[in-house]
Amino acid sequence: MSKFHFICKHRSFFGLSIALNQSLYFSESSLVEVSVQTYSEEYKKIELENIQVIITKPTKSFGIKLTIYAILTMLMLLGLLSGDTVGVTIFTVLSIIFAIPFIMTLIHGRTCEVHVITAVGDYPLRSIGTYKNYFKFIETIKRIILPIQGTISAEEIQNNIEEYRSIQSRT
Repeated sequence: MSKFHFICKHRSFFGLSIALNQSLYFSESSLVEVSVQTYSEEYKKIELENIQVIITKPTKSFGIKLTIYAILTMLMLLGLLSGDTVGVTIFTVLSIIFAIPFIMTLIHGRTCEVHVITAVGDYPLRSIGTYKNYFKFIETIKRIILPIQGTISAEEIQNNIEEYRSIQSRT
């Protein structure tokens, strides 16, 4: 029986995404992503020997969230200038409420999407939501996948690219 080791976890802010809690684990032969939503769990297993490509692309959600939270925090802070005691109290509380997700977004850092492509299909790994988790994942996967798949020389890569281009030009 394989023993699974933890790689990373991604939680949504205030439960605003489909899966509230997503974790990624590995064993000597596979990756398993566990998505937990309230009372249900979903498991996605990917065999390491079948991994062909890992694609990462940055998302815009970091900048969008940061901008929205910053604007709301600044608007609430401007409300503090109203001079009314009740208004100042309300705006202070609202400023703190919007400053918390602003600071949390800054702490978690830039976000990205990671897809693992195998011969069977494309598997998005939603447990890797930030670049911090991505770098942790890549270091772990390199360490465990090299003994399974081996390495490719630069000449083999160049030959594969040329072969791919020739096939693309024929179609």
